[in-house]
Amino acid sequence: MGSGCGFSTPWGVSVAQCSGQPTIGNAGFGITSTSLCVGTPIVGALMVGTCLPSPIVFTNASTGLCISQAVCALYVNPIVVVPGTLQGGVFVYATPIPNAPQFVGLQVCVQAAHTCTGLNCVMGSNALRVTLM
Repeated sequence: MGSGCGFSTPWGVSVAQCSGQPTIGNAGFGITSTSLCVGTPIVGALMVGTCLPSPIVFTNASTGLCISQAVCALYVNPIVVVPGTLQGGVFVYATPIPNAPQFVGLQVCVQAAHTCTGLNCVMGSNALRVTLM
């Protein structure tokens, strides 16, 4: 759901995806997102929350930051922010799912944000709507 916004060439746009199945009791479930400033120290965070009915659009002028493209959109109303661990050019976000049957069918949305240390630029990944099984 929704596309990301990335740094300019040659890096491209960060892509978030599930790592494993979002099943109840899956302690190994996680989200990954590509890190596009290879060779540069990076900070990454995964926003987890409800899906926004309409994305919130940010521009360079509205934030004072160097948004990585002319426009970036936020698709998640964040409830929790999970720090990422950089592993081989990919951010890994540990998001274990508790063994709680009452969570079956619960939908959450996630979206990653990255920045290169020393730069004032932010990139956002695509957003994912994850339904717990």
